[in-house]
Amino acid sequence: MKRTSWVTVLSLVAVLGLSLSASATTLIKFTTIDSHDSTYDSFYAGVYKGTINGKPADFICDDFLTEINYGQSWYAHDNTNKPVSVGPDGVRYAPSGNGIYHITNPFLLSGGNPIVTQQEEYNMIAWLVGQIFSDTNNADHNWASLAGAIWSTADGAWNNSSYTSNNGGSHSAAYYVGLAFSHKDDSNLPQYAVYTPFAATGCGQSGHPSCNGQEFWAPAQEPTVALLLGATFLGVGLMGKRVFGKSRV
Repeated sequence: MKRTSWVTVLSLVAVLGLSLSASATTLIKFTTIDSHDSTYDSFYAGVYKGTINGKPADFICDDFLTEINYGQSWYAHDNTNKPVSVGPDGVRYAPSGNGIYHITNPFLLSGGNPIVTQQEEYNMIAWLVGQIFSDTNNADHNWASLAGAIWSTADGAWNNSSYTSNNGGSHSAAYYVGLAFSHKDDSNLPQYAVYTPFAATGCGQSGHPSCNGQEFWAPAQEPTVALLLGATFLGVGLMGKRVFGKSRV
């Protein structure tokens, strides 16, 4: 086979790896809560346990409006590489309002209008998610307030006494929303996958905005084997092409 043909084949393998990685259906299962979880406004707050396509995973929820149960499963888009809405596969929340999902925290509004973009909203949440994952065992007892800050940024979970309470830790959700706002231009999103449930037919009624799960965050997973092999073969092929090319002076 000609060298150029090999390069073409190896390129196709790499593209196939990328396609498999991008198009795979993601199955999320919520199993239980972390033993270190706290409570915010009587709801569990912190790290959730479950699986991603059958593999154990730790999650953080940005959804205060949707109820889920132990053992519940749902399919989700993996928005690792496109954390802001792109068509039907985009993330759930939009500051200007996307049905029931929009900012209601007055700290993030001016004259009733949001003072952050959707990108900035998710940048804020990414920073808050990082604070929880960096305190593995909730040693500072701030998981509850951090989760409250996430929910207060994503939707309507700000209007309660828990928002200004320390919730067993050293700081309040209000405090963390202020800190997150100062990080609204940070780009921490590539560190995480945002798993947005597929829209379910007939859902969206009051109290059941999705009917099929919550939007979860998890540390970004390593590239798939197919993707790694494809990229490796492509690199070898291109390198070989350069070497052989030099020999044909």
